[in-house]
Amino acid sequence: MAKTIELRSNAAKMLDVEATFEQIEHNVEHGIPPGLSAGWKQFDQFFTFPPMGQLNVLTGFPGSGKSEFINDIAVNMAKNHNWNTFLYCPENYPSDIHFEDLVGKYIGKPVHPNRHTNNICTKVERAQAKEFFSSHFSSVDCHINNTDIDGVLDSLFNACAVKRTDIAIIDPWNKLETQRPPKMSQGEFIGKVLTRIQMFARQYGIAFFVVAHPTKPSKLRDGSQATLTLHDIADSAHFYNMPDNGFIVSRTRENRMGASNLNNVSVEKIKNRRYGSPGEMSFDFSPISGRFYPAKTF
Repeated sequence: MAKTIELRSNAAKMLDVEATFEQIEHNVEHGIPPGLSAGWKQFDQFFTFPPMGQLNVLTGFPGSGKSEFINDIAVNMAKNHNWNTFLYCPENYPSDIHFEDLVGKYIGKPVHPNRHTNNICTKVERAQAKEFFSSHFSSVDCHINNTDIDGVLDSLFNACAVKRTDIAIIDPWNKLETQRPPKMSQGEFIGKVLTRIQMFARQYGIAFFVVAHPTKPSKLRDGSQATLTLHDIADSAHFYNMPDNGFIVSRTRENRMGASNLNNVSVEKIKNRRYGSPGEMSFDFSPISGRFYPAKTF
């Protein structure tokens, strides 16, 4: 008499190996789907957006331009590929100033005159920007919400139910960390949250970006600043171990009078080498539009 085995109801879903090999044959016959450019042809050798959801971590010292860079990517993807972005950016207060910066990236001119230019957006251009961002961007109202990862992912799920969401941005991470349970270590909390984000990104095909601050920069024996790596992100090695891709933004400082407009973007980690490779590229940052341009080399 055959022994009866009771199946466990909470068992992990098994991979369909046959379907996996069918996908391999499809890729051989039709080619691997190409990645989408982030907006700069020269940057494509280091990173393109794959057709599957992934977890991306981006870091840089304060004032390095990391938020400007990821916002520029989001605007580029909306303009060039009709992508939609979800924002959880609690440090961008008030929201009108945040969206004024985004408008500059979209139109190429600031909303208000500044020390760099008096050539500002017209009323017609502002109306165009309103239509563009209303169609392609959704944002949590962080001025009245002190939410946790559950709240962020629930809001993102609701946004996905209304319209397709392609990019999600948490900027910065440390605002979520304040929701850590008192008896849970920082490392355990970070690992659990990043795992949830990664699984969400894969399930819904979202390019998920987490902007995280590094620890205080260390000094070398000669007094110079050590090169920043993903291992330097505060509180946990999970920020290096877990993401599919990792980026570091830095800014070259000319002298004590202020910063230059040269930003370096390092792709330190790429999990799927079909869509990029580790490397570094320099960008010129325009204080007029807030856009990044490949740096001119002579």
